[in-house]
Amino acid sequence: MDEITIIVNSCDAYADVWPPFFASLREMWPDLRYSILLNTESKSYLYSGLNITTLGPDAEYSNQVEPWGHRLLRHLNSIDSEYVLMLFDDYIVEEPVNGIKIEQCKAWLKSDDTIGAFYLVQGGFNLTLDTQYQLFSLVRPRSDYIVNSAPALWNKHLLESFVGKIDTPWAWEYFGSARAYRQNIKFYSIKDKHYEIYKYQYERGGAIHQGKWVKAVIAPVIERYSLQIDCSKRGFDEEILKKRKPSWYFQFYLTGWRMVKWDVFVFINRALFRLAKRMLRKLFLTK
Repeated sequence: MDEITIIVNSCDAYADVWPPFFASLREMWPDLRYSILLNTESKSYLYSGLNITTLGPDAEYSNQVEPWGHRLLRHLNSIDSEYVLMLFDDYIVEEPVNGIKIEQCKAWLKSDDTIGAFYLVQGGFNLTLDTQYQLFSLVRPRSDYIVNSAPALWNKHLLESFVGKIDTPWAWEYFGSARAYRQNIKFYSIKDKHYEIYKYQYERGGAIHQGKWVKAVIAPVIERYSLQIDCSKRGFDEEILKKRKPSWYFQFYLTGWRMVKWDVFVFINRALFRLAKRMLRKLFLTK
């Protein structure tokens, strides 16, 4: 069990998400024996039956916000486990987790050090016909989001090579894929939604969207576990997509440049190509 550590990526501002997350994890994975490292800035959290630890703040950033990438690298460096089960705090699991299958993924990672991760959900990945690992298929090389925040069991040392100190969670799973392209690392994903090992509502992005509760996700969880959460503080997103300002995209791609330098143009070109396709489709549909 010491070979795997669960890292739950979060931040102090999301402490209200921890009670539903850990309540569901405890119920849906009753035989969970892995240590859990809660990746947050300064707060700590305990839940009966779960071995949760926190590192606390980095003295180097006592007067400023520690970048998420730096914090993740610090947490990865603090553990001795060779494999990491990466989760984000709003991935509220809704069906029982099969720990035996996770141990099988660990054995496969041990057998091939060129595999970066086994994604535990189908997640819409572009898959190949390579099915040498039961229930899993190879993600097509150089796919978008091949490095992804979806629940996954990772080779810790390869994961560290895909993370930069200035990364944000959103930029990491978009531009971070360029780091995997350079190393020719393989990734596998569950090939059929029916066989998912860690079932959560990834189609909705989890329980939080743009900082707001996704009501369809969180309301049943609050009722199921009789949680005392004042949802008015965060509010509900109601699945309404908010248009981002052009300045947001500029800053996002600027972060990408700082992360992966010239490789950022791979993603700019892909984004422009998708935009052109949408515009052409819209043009022909209006004729």
